[in-house]
Amino acid sequence: DIDTSSTSSSDSNTYLPGFLDDPQMVQGRHRHVMIGDKVTGPIVSSTIQFVKPSVLKADLNKQFRERFDKWEPPKSQRKFIGAKVIDGIYTLIDPTETVLDDVDDDGGDMRRQRSGSITAEREIIRMPPSLTLSKIRSLKQQALVACIRSKIEISTLALACVYFERLCLDCRVDKSNRRLSFAACLLLAAKVNESNSMIVYDQAIEAETKPNVLDSWVKPNKKSGKIFESLIVFFTHDWALSMKQLYAAEWIV
Repeated sequence: DIDTSSTSSSDSNTYLPGFLDDPQMVQGRHRHVMIGDKVTGPIVSSTIQFVKPSVLKADLNKQFRERFDKWEPPKSQRKFIGAKVIDGIYTLIDPTETVLDDVDDDGGDMRRQRSGSITAEREIIRMPPSLTLSKIRSLKQQALVACIRSKIEISTLALACVYFERLCLDCRVDKSNRRLSFAACLLLAAKVNESNSMIVYDQAIEAETKPNVLDSWVKPNKKSGKIFESLIVFFTHDWALSMKQLYAAEWIV
């Protein structure tokens, strides 16, 4: 069993499938469980009442919010949330901690707080309330349709869902950037998991050179071009994302 009521204060980065999007969270609270007695016998039955889809959607989103109301990202991941470029160097900063600098003032050592763009009042990072369970599942459903049209492996979509859920658990995804975040995750998963290249052997060159050595080189296959072309069309037309934002989000993800 997973204890979701407590905040994530440990440094564990273990990914648990079904932790964010619980597949058992589909019925809501409109269910009546009847347990047998001496008369009916050892029978346990469950009656699911009819409920409107809009009411069920609101109920599931409420359960999701109650489950992750006090959720905080692991301490080991907070430094990636506050990462920024300082003096041309990519620096990892924990936004939940106050950055202190040693400065000399009139011969004495003093400590001053340096916040920059990260305010010192921001001590707690929580999951944005705008991120709901229905939005997460809608993204996965739309991405599944796009992957089937593009003839992408289901394992690629599963890998993208893992990337996306880890971003959600790091409290880096909200309503405004959910599509951009998932698009970047799916694009990275396609580059990693799909067979984007193939090894080509040239037997003509082999006969002219060493007999026991095969001259080969790697080149993109035709499937990879169609996959990325179909994904780009889906991102730009269906999700209304710009290529500039998408390529920039790859580095952040």
